[in-house]
Amino acid sequence: MRFQLLKLAVTGAALVQTQAHALVVEPLGNRACKHMKREVAILGGGSSGTYTAVRLQDSGKSVVVIEADDTLGGHTETYTDPVTGQRDDIGVLFFHNIPVVRDYFARFDIPLETFQTPAPRRTVYFDFEARADFEGYQFPDPSAAIQRYYGQLLRFPELLEGFDKLPDPVPEDLLLPFGQFAEKYGIQDAVPLLALYGQGGLDYEKTTTLYIVKYMGPAAVDDITIGAVTTARHNNHELYEAAYDVLGSDNVLLSSTVSAAERSKKGVRLNVVRADGSCVDIRAEKLVVSIPPTLDKLSPLGLDETEAGLFKRFTNVSYFTGIVRNSGLPADTAVIPVRIDSKFNLPHLPGPLTITPAPIDGMTDVKYGSGFHEISAEEAQAAIIEDLAALATAINSTSAEPQFVTFEAHTPFQPMVCKEDIVDGFYKQLWGLQGHRQTYFTGAAWQSQDSSLLWNFTEHRVLPMLLK
Repeated sequence: MRFQLLKLAVTGAALVQTQAHALVVEPLGNRACKHMKREVAILGGGSSGTYTAVRLQDSGKSVVVIEADDTLGGHTETYTDPVTGQRDDIGVLFFHNIPVVRDYFARFDIPLETFQTPAPRRTVYFDFEARADFEGYQFPDPSAAIQRYYGQLLRFPELLEGFDKLPDPVPEDLLLPFGQFAEKYGIQDAVPLLALYGQGGLDYEKTTTLYIVKYMGPAAVDDITIGAVTTARHNNHELYEAAYDVLGSDNVLLSSTVSAAERSKKGVRLNVVRADGSCVDIRAEKLVVSIPPTLDKLSPLGLDETEAGLFKRFTNVSYFTGIVRNSGLPADTAVIPVRIDSKFNLPHLPGPLTITPAPIDGMTDVKYGSGFHEISAEEAQAAIIEDLAALATAINSTSAEPQFVTFEAHTPFQPMVCKEDIVDGFYKQLWGLQGHRQTYFTGAAWQSQDSSLLWNFTEHRVLPMLLK
């Protein structure tokens, strides 16, 4: 969400490479490829890709999902402790209470309940840069400011449908850094709450306002003021386990990647390589791309100049989540990172976003964001361990040796472009790729990094094109 975040280095050689992937379906390791025909192939089995597959299959279409990970679900990760059986949703925590969400979970008979976070007995506001407890600090009362913010959101109802619905010309307010937007409309007191609730590794002071109002839009404000929903069994990944069973193992290729492709008005052909070294030759009428549109991920599709020219402009942030044992923190203590000398007291990034007791005995849940900085998963893990040790020393006068039980990197998170590209009509050009070479797109780059909104976007904007 901003202008020049982590700029992708794109060379002329990279562009040539994206255009040089002609399909060569040959035996791999002396094995002939398995042949498969489907009406729609879906690249990516995360939130939007899985939803697309389920809805198409329910509508009578034959589908196949190609997913690089060993499970469906993308950022929806649930950790189950092998000793106690207790669970912690460490990825997607909750969903908007809107019709498409209720209908999707009902499709699999998965009950929902109101999302609730147990209130800790003690909250510590800690400045990780100063290594100091911000004693006496309290969040400003956001009540009036959050209502003013909601009023501002209602100025841009077309944005609910997708980035391509941006007004032309683009309103200047949407191009401001969000901190300036907040000051202009007197919503400063809502900024700390929006940043705490939304997280995502974003810098809520400097990020272009367009991306904040898309990510923290009316539905997100409703979550804060009215309430969100989550699975009653406290296992959000249950949705994707059920989806896998419904789609069937023959229609979900896990641990698989596209190595080459041909795409034209006549259809698509994909050469897919699986973890065991086998290959699948897929012929489909249409292709849906639901993975992040980065050049490295999509180059095997043989991007043309128009596609590569748009995708190379994206930047992103990184968001990390994990569970730690031996954090050195009391089980009843939550830590909210702040920065004593910064506007809105937002935390320094890269750095921790929240540190809270996990719903697993003796465990601590940690969220970490990159802001405008490029940081690897390994660097984030090392920084978290160092920060936790310093935190335990500062607030408990005890030493700690934190260890990760599980850790996930949500990268790239929320694709963005610079404000100059926004003004120049980037998102209408991006939407123009829909149907180009029988390829269709869904995902955060077209809507927002939000499962509920992605399902709604896919249902009302993408599926009608696929069902023609």
